[in-house]
Amino acid sequence: MSDPRSEIRDAFQRRIDAAPMAPDLPWRALEHAASRSQRRSLRFATIAAAALAVLVVGTLVFLAAARQPRPPGVPAGGAPTTGVPSPSATPSPSATTSPSPSATPPPTPSPAFESHEMPDRTRDVGRMAAGADGAAWFVENYTLARIGRIDRNGSIRDFSISNSRATTVAAVTTGPDGAVWFTQDGPSAVGRMGSDGHVTTYPTRAAIAGLAGITTGPDGALWFTEETANKIGRITVSGTITEFSLPASGTGVQCGWRCPVGIAAGPDGALWFTESQLAAGGGNKIGRITTDGRVTEYPIPTAGSPWDIIAGPDGNLWFSDSRGGKVGRVTTAGEITEFAVPGKSQGLTSGPLAVGSDGAIWFVLTHAGPSAEPIYQFGRITTDGDVSSYATLDTPESIATGPDGTLWLARHGAIDKVTIFAHAFGPPRSTPSP
Repeated sequence: MSDPRSEIRDAFQRRIDAAPMAPDLPWRALEHAASRSQRRSLRFATIAAAALAVLVVGTLVFLAAARQPRPPGVPAGGAPTTGVPSPSATPSPSATTSPSPSATPPPTPSPAFESHEMPDRTRDVGRMAAGADGAAWFVENYTLARIGRIDRNGSIRDFSISNSRATTVAAVTTGPDGAVWFTQDGPSAVGRMGSDGHVTTYPTRAAIAGLAGITTGPDGALWFTEETANKIGRITVSGTITEFSLPASGTGVQCGWRCPVGIAAGPDGALWFTESQLAAGGGNKIGRITTDGRVTEYPIPTAGSPWDIIAGPDGNLWFSDSRGGKVGRVTTAGEITEFAVPGKSQGLTSGPLAVGSDGAIWFVLTHAGPSAEPIYQFGRITTDGDVSSYATLDTPESIATGPDGTLWLARHGAIDKVTIFAHAFGPPRSTPSP
């Protein structure tokens, strides 16, 4: 006999199985296959997976955006900076993305050295000048009657100009005839050496005139200074000498002992020279002489002893000072401006000058007197007065620019070929005139 309870349970189950499932209740199918706890776990897992996917996608988008470069002038916040127009805006004439000249300091040239030793290391190099043959010519200091030549490859030769042990050479230049001209003492004379090495000398009126600087004038003649005789001299290429005395003052000559030293042709068609003050009563002036001999003098504002002088690239004359620790500029109207040299407080002062290929004035720095700790340097000044200095390996003696623009620096027993370049800024710039 069957159990009535079993029959009732089986009948009830058959009715449930036969009932249709509601189409709008998708979770009802799961109710027949899983318990309530299983359904809750499934829902949590689905939500967590969706949240993780959103997080991953958002991170990838952020990283991709961060790697994109910002347009110039747009900071991290995305807004353009002041003074730089947005891409859709029309820039005003004053707006620019380039820095103004006053905002960026100009490059400072740095020199590189290529050293060439003298054949005899005991010989020092004096004044130098560019030659018509593409080389630089120089005087050998403290050596009797010799001048030297260095070509652009650094090959050095020297030449004897006299057999006299009393003859010394003061300065050298290239004449309008292409020959090498020089001043000498012992006895005082102007000399010429042709391309064949032949030397001719032309004595001055005074046997001991203290000849110093020499340069080619605008009139096709050569002009030179006589320190001891207190005169400016002129010599034609054929050897005719004319001398002009400097103005006298009181009971003696204005300049005293050892007065006119450097001389250079000015842009105004006159010759300009320095009146040194190496003894009491010295000049401390810059002088100007026309080709017909008229002399004008311009006092230097501060005490000193002007020495070398050259024509600058700015239409002015530039001079050094062997005592005052300065470099000076004089206009063709006679206005003088002075600039202190580096190391002035340590006793340094300026010597020979040269115009570099960068449009600046380069000069030797020397000690005005004995020094317990020598400082080996040479200097540079732009035409607007910016001064800098650079170290050398030994005592600098002279400086000159060759015909090809090479800057030559003479020091004890050697000559350095100086290459000028502006580090990290490309080739050297030419400094504009003020």
